[in-house]
Amino acid sequence: MFWSKKVKCPITEEDRQWVEEALGWLVNVFGKETLLQKQPILPTKEQFSKELNGVKEDAEYLLNFLLDVMDIKGKEINLSFYQNPKQIEFSEGLTTVRGDYDLSLGRYIEYDDGLIEILIEEELLKNPISLIATLGHELAHVKLLSDKLIEENDEYLTDLTVIFFGLGIFNANTSLTKLNTWSGVSHSGWQISGGEGYVPYKVQAYAMAAISNYRQETSTDWSNYLEKEVKREFDKSLKYINLNIDQLSFK
Repeated sequence: MFWSKKVKCPITEEDRQWVEEALGWLVNVFGKETLLQKQPILPTKEQFSKELNGVKEDAEYLLNFLLDVMDIKGKEINLSFYQNPKQIEFSEGLTTVRGDYDLSLGRYIEYDDGLIEILIEEELLKNPISLIATLGHELAHVKLLSDKLIEENDEYLTDLTVIFFGLGIFNANTSLTKLNTWSGVSHSGWQISGGEGYVPYKVQAYAMAAISNYRQETSTDWSNYLEKEVKREFDKSLKYINLNIDQLSFK
């Protein structure tokens, strides 16, 4: 006797509805053709014309590259750099390194005269994948906030906007979080290493799968550049979506 196990959605129903509704909103705002034309940006030397060497000029180059990818024109944008404290000391002698108190990797500021400043944590220069993801996130703020498309900042929608414009590989690959725990007499906590972004990687994987289905892609070879955990969730999501296309609100 042959039987097939029902394929379950790999994310919660609440998350599924949010992804599909948010993607539908982005299509209405930026246009169907934008989504269809924006191919995934790959982390390859062929994709970028400049060798990245961990210097500030790399960030300037990537900013200009991403301005084109995200269709941002006519904005006065300054790029600056800052450093988070390397460690924090507690009264009992414990120390914890950057990352513990949600120390930011990027910041977006828009001044009254229209000038936009994007600030990047200098450590990101050593990690091009994280640098691209962070720059993409801050530029998504430009798309949503500077053009008054939303009234209040929404970090989750901002992350999804990064994926919408083809930067999902970078965003999802930097969203994986590894936790290192520590404890002392009066303090305990955890340290994030490698985890960035606001939307969990499983939800990002579902969003990328929904976009792939929307584009009716005949090949998803680009997904091979996803980290193993993200790739697994992408494949599960795409299988679910392909089998339940009639139930999707984003189609």
